[in-house]
Amino acid sequence: MARKAKLDRNMRYTPSGAIALQFTVHGQRTTGQKILPTEPASYDTLTAARAGKRRVEAHLEEAVNREATVGGFFERWTDVDDPDWGPNGNECPQRSDHTIYTYASHVRAFVAMFEHRTLASISDADLRAYRASASYTASQMKPIGTFLENAKTAGLRSGVNPAAPYAKKAGAQLAFRRRNKKGKGDRPPVPPAELIEAMLAHARRPGYPRGFYGWLLTGVRTGLRSGEIDGMEFEFLDGDVYDVQYQLHYRTRTMDIPKHDSRRKIHIPSDVRLEIDAARALAGEGERYIWLNSRCDPWGESARIKWWTKQVDGRSLCEIAGGITMYEATRHYWASWAVNAGGLSPYIASILMGHSDGGATLMEHYVNKDEDNAVRAAADAMRSAQQRKAA
Repeated sequence: MARKAKLDRNMRYTPSGAIALQFTVHGQRTTGQKILPTEPASYDTLTAARAGKRRVEAHLEEAVNREATVGGFFERWTDVDDPDWGPNGNECPQRSDHTIYTYASHVRAFVAMFEHRTLASISDADLRAYRASASYTASQMKPIGTFLENAKTAGLRSGVNPAAPYAKKAGAQLAFRRRNKKGKGDRPPVPPAELIEAMLAHARRPGYPRGFYGWLLTGVRTGLRSGEIDGMEFEFLDGDVYDVQYQLHYRTRTMDIPKHDSRRKIHIPSDVRLEIDAARALAGEGERYIWLNSRCDPWGESARIKWWTKQVDGRSLCEIAGGITMYEATRHYWASWAVNAGGLSPYIASILMGHSDGGATLMEHYVNKDEDNAVRAAADAMRSAQQRKAA
């Protein structure tokens, strides 16, 4: 019986005596055919196997070269299933699907401009050229800086990150714009409680989906973010406490961790709890989400805006609330109510809203100054002090 020829590296004999190719890519053992589907599963001769091996190796080399480019790394960096850069990856396990989606949308124009360039070649001059292009916006620079820094972690570039100083300038520019976009006196005034209650009463009319009323009531009474209300689940309700574990991302329609990883618990007032009980009765056993639209799906931005602006019995909810947005009528309203009338400190209110800065964002962007309520509070405090003194 003739002895089998000694095989080259990455080759093996199959039980039938043919020759198959086998490689290790990213720590995983795989066949030559899976790497390059145009190759057969095995070869009858060593000559044919060697020719196939050369083709597979050339393909692998091209793939490595592609990975070293801006476009190639971007494909991995935004792949939710990538073992390194996906949500459960080795490099950034804290990244969520929502984060990856947001990064991709901010970095895509930069990638398109330098797609075939190697990451190692991206310089300060390239960043300046991109900033001068029509595609550039200041909000893109921080994610671009993260992209280049992650490429450094992946061993695809070294040295100083050329985007770092521009990201710092862009951050300052965005902060300045936010501060000056609307001065505190220019904010839309938070409507009085009477208007909000009138808006809720109108939403109870038969022309509106019952789930939309429940959605609005929850926003007014708790200050939850829109996506957090969209994604509310019966599973996380325990009596009058709701555990905010997820939000429903309005673009991807996937459940994700709350913005800024702000998992927290909130109080559910009695009127909201009654509406939740009604929603459970309507939905029946086995329903996951609390607030459903007329199609029995969780609410989303476009559906909510439709009902917010729709005329029912001659008036829209938006008009009744004073022409403001749904966000201002729910989350912004609750923030001002909580601090001005509800007796909550900015610190406590910020925790319930999912902020982690002790109330700074709450006071700068959400709470409107309520001078009338301040006067009443001062009068109440003075009366209490005088009564204590007289006693």
